[in-house]
Amino acid sequence: MPIAELQRDISTIGTQYVYPSRSLHVSLLGCTPREEDKQDPASVRATRIRDAIADVVGSAGPVGVEVGRLNLLGMQLFLEVYTDSPKWARMRVDLADALAALGERPITYADPEPMHLNISRLEGPPDTSRLHQTLGDSSVGLNVLARLTYVDVVVTDFVLSPEGLVIVDTIQL
Repeated sequence: MPIAELQRDISTIGTQYVYPSRSLHVSLLGCTPREEDKQDPASVRATRIRDAIADVVGSAGPVGVEVGRLNLLGMQLFLEVYTDSPKWARMRVDLADALAALGERPITYADPEPMHLNISRLEGPPDTSRLHQTLGDSSVGLNVLARLTYVDVVVTDFVLSPEGLVIVDTIQL
């Protein structure tokens, strides 16, 4: 099932901000705290961050993943993303260390493995019976194999809205 079709199917759960197709992504790491003023993507700071990312991921090679079922965390509806490769978790840890060494404050979690593909954000209380029914159906999702082959280094807003997205560089894995 294409993501756009899934987004339409889950619209009955409640009012949602639906991520546009250009905003769909799997995050390697939130590299800097979110700031109200957008940094210049050509700045020295952005270049240092880009270089650290390139050093960590540039020779990693593609990562095979399975994009699976729909899930919810807080108000965020997302597709679970899994890999058998230890590369993704290793890149997250190594990148967090490299960015911290630059004085940045990367957004990290105790378990570096879980991945997700955000597809919408609930904007208010959901229809709980519809929500529980949908999340309880393990077939609701994408259930496809994919390969992560590049990392975009971006300056953006929280949802990677097309109007708020600046791609600093694209680094091939």
